[in-house]
Amino acid sequence: MDLALERIKAGDYGRYVISNGPYMLQGQDELDITSCDTLQPISGFDPDRFMVFVRNPNYDAATDSPEARSNNVDGVVITINTNTEDIYNKIQAGELDGNGYPAGQPPATILQQYLTNPDLQDRLHADSGDRTWYITMNVLVPPFDDVNVRRAVNFVINKDALLRAWGGETHGVVATSIEPPTVLETTADYNPYPTPNNEGDVAAAMDAMRESTYDSDGDGVCDADVCNNVLMISRNIPPWTDMNPVIQQNLAEIGIDVRIRELETSTAYTTIQTVENLIPIAVNAGWGKDYADPYTFAVLFESSGISCEGQINYSELGMTRDQAADCGPDVLAAWEQVQPVPSADDKIQECFALLDEERVACWTELDQLLMEEIVPWVPYLWATVININADSVTEFEFDQFAGVVSYSHIAVNNGIAPEEVPVG
Repeated sequence: MDLALERIKAGDYGRYVISNGPYMLQGQDELDITSCDTLQPISGFDPDRFMVFVRNPNYDAATDSPEARSNNVDGVVITINTNTEDIYNKIQAGELDGNGYPAGQPPATILQQYLTNPDLQDRLHADSGDRTWYITMNVLVPPFDDVNVRRAVNFVINKDALLRAWGGETHGVVATSIEPPTVLETTADYNPYPTPNNEGDVAAAMDAMRESTYDSDGDGVCDADVCNNVLMISRNIPPWTDMNPVIQQNLAEIGIDVRIRELETSTAYTTIQTVENLIPIAVNAGWGKDYADPYTFAVLFESSGISCEGQINYSELGMTRDQAADCGPDVLAAWEQVQPVPSADDKIQECFALLDEERVACWTELDQLLMEEIVPWVPYLWATVININADSVTEFEFDQFAGVVSYSHIAVNNGIAPEEVPVG
């Protein structure tokens, strides 16, 4: 089997998954597992086009929990569509039962219909995504190698304007710390950078900037060359294209002149995941929990999250000299200029070893350490997951643990069998 798996190209591994639950990939029962040579990809899953689930004839509900898996529908067909507007047009036309996740935020005109039309309001669901959207700053790159600059950025950003760029409160609430309250409840009333109406506080930001090494005349504005033409990575789609000028204007208030580079989503991530790029500041990233524990956010700040390509610790917290050297001479030179590199490793390991109330208290301390003393991020949105359904959906439930539609609990009345749905 190992030899066969070596021959599976990237992205195809899931096409051999066997289910013992209420649903299976269509065609699983035709999979010949007598030898590695007889294995053929299951027909109901093409990673680039579709996934088709049908009832598993070998599933026995008596051995399972109906509360966990009620398997109401006969099957689920998931198709890939990169045209967000087309997705929602098809829902309105009754050609799709719902948008699934992630489908991109609904166009503003469509969302407004579901928010204001009484006949459509019950088809709109906005559930907590246990997700934080944030601006990340690289502690190796001036001017963000100075914690006072990072604090100034937290004060000056108009988070209310960023929320409006997303489309308002349907999309979430202003974030005031790293961990969303649905993951770490103690953050609900915590805000180390309070500003009037979440619109930014230029005066407080300038006070922080005065404490930095990059404000030589003490006027609260960065006057060093490193604050000019600062590269900022973002995405080339809404709401980022609507947020970018807001952030650019906010940072200019404290003398940071950013040059925005708007990239396709995957390219934006690849760019900041590559350490040698030494990206100073980026707006494209967000993170949602993997499971119900604050550690799933803490991993973003461990030095083990640094990899020369494919990293998740975009601020480079805790980077060691060996890691810097592995990622290239420019990274090592930057690392040598920032000593000591701020690290959260010890606190994270302390928290990870604890249980119950002590664990919660420790994660709370870590969140405060990151927000007040290390300051790698500007968290600006605790986001919701928006699902819009057609009237064919007669029962809907959101799986808070997974952060997606609970497909085994939904019910539809569209008169279509899974095998009759066109895919591809």
